[in-house]
Amino acid sequence: MGEERSEQWHLMQRNIVLLFLIRTSHWFFLVMPVIIPFYHACGLSVAEIMTLQAGFSAATLFLEIPSGYFSDVWGRRRTLIVGSLISSVGWAIYCFSSGFWPFLLAEVVMGIGQSFVSGTDSALLYDSLQVLRKEEEYTLYEGRVSSAGNFSEALAGMIGGYLAFVSLYMPFYGQAVVSLVGLFSSFFLTEPPVSLFRYPSFPEVWKVVKDTVFRDKRLSLRIWFSSLVGSATLTMAWMAQSCFLYIHLPMKIWGGAVNLYSILWTLLNLFVGLAALKAYQADRYFGGKNFLC
Repeated sequence: MGEERSEQWHLMQRNIVLLFLIRTSHWFFLVMPVIIPFYHACGLSVAEIMTLQAGFSAATLFLEIPSGYFSDVWGRRRTLIVGSLISSVGWAIYCFSSGFWPFLLAEVVMGIGQSFVSGTDSALLYDSLQVLRKEEEYTLYEGRVSSAGNFSEALAGMIGGYLAFVSLYMPFYGQAVVSLVGLFSSFFLTEPPVSLFRYPSFPEVWKVVKDTVFRDKRLSLRIWFSSLVGSATLTMAWMAQSCFLYIHLPMKIWGGAVNLYSILWTLLNLFVGLAALKAYQADRYFGGKNFLC
């Protein structure tokens, strides 16, 4: 019995390490520092670029609730495998495409993949901590995982910028390879015992959604607030490079040796990563309500 518990403890600890790796691979965006110049080089307008992101967001939003249901029924591990596989297909489409409609297809496919991964990784983290009897430290671990993701995106920004010097498609080739890291890591996850006994019916899930979004005012306000802040920051991130182009900010500086867009993108993610790392301490110091204010 003691050996079984010890093995289970090690498997849950391994889950946490693998989730760090999965989150890092999903946030290791080699393409982001040069994504807008890439779109412009392919002849896309700003309106078409934002339409692509709307397609991604719509696919993610449409399947967010069903994917949560699948996570409960299929299990966290299987759902993460499916989501990672679909995301890899989306990046592969980008590698062999040029033009608005193929890019839109890739974004929708990746949005579907993201809907399966989003939330499931956090649920698996919580379930693993629950087995380890550390669920009260979830915010701490989630902050660390998010911070690791942001730091990986900062590093990817520098690497992606130099890959773009070879070809604007090179970051996409690299991104397709990186996506496989998350996929392979998902296969080594272990389903926590606490998540194996949850088989809610879809009407039960829908009731929880209605109660959460419309009836529980405190929780509903937090959800809408989080959505608003997330939408605003995402819009800023996507418009930043368009603004760089609009003010004629050069992408290459110092004789073409440095990608300025990569530097700016890296600095942005370093600040976000540091904030995520300290979020747990700030929340405990100020309290949840004051911290949000």
